Amino acid sequence: PTIETTIPPQASRHSSLVKPVPGPPRPGRHTTAAAVSQTAAGPPAMMPGAIRVMIPAIGVNDPMMKLGLNSDGTLQVPTDFADAGWWSGGPFPGDPGPAVVVGHVSSVEGRGVFYRLDALVPGDLVTVTRPSGGDATFRVTDRVQVLKSQFPTQLVYGPVQGAELRLITCGGAFDSATGHFLDNVIVFASLVSLVQ
Repeated sequence: PTIETTIPPQASRHSSLVKPVPGPPRPGRHTTAAAVSQTAAGPPAMMPGAIRVMIPAIGVNDPMMKLGLNSDGTLQVPTDFADAGWWSGGPFPGDPGPAVVVGHVSSVEGRGVFYRLDALVPGDLVTVTRPSGGDATFRVTDRVQVLKSQFPTQLVYGPVQGAELRLITCGGAFDSATGHFLDNVIVFASLVSLVQ
């Protein structure tokens, strides 16, 4: 399935800010309190320096924001449709664990940073600049589209071996009654190179 390629005229400016992406699971058998304790200390903020996400296959080369959690436990979203956002409660891309980066698909003003995320296929590369100035490069291993009501929280945030990346945006049909897309597109990728 593919994401909607037209922007519904009834959509509000922030329609693809979406029904927020679920946050990590609450502490339990498979998670620790430390792994899910990152709550929002304030609004999303741009990361210092030249922290960017680059996805040549879909023409992405954009800055990243630092994101926390909303008070209801959902993930904050970038305040600018042209920026991606990294969930700061998890590992930074290239560090061990599942790093989560989200971006908008669209708004009434045009395409968002992850407008073509659903076009990624296994083997495509994603590079994230790191605070040290180095790069972490990942190879796409899978892409899924799921109903937001069936978001695979454990698959996205759960423990993994090594460094992995999840890229998330909205997709599927647009519900004009709620002002939200019905699905999430999730891309999974594994680290192939780390330059410090």
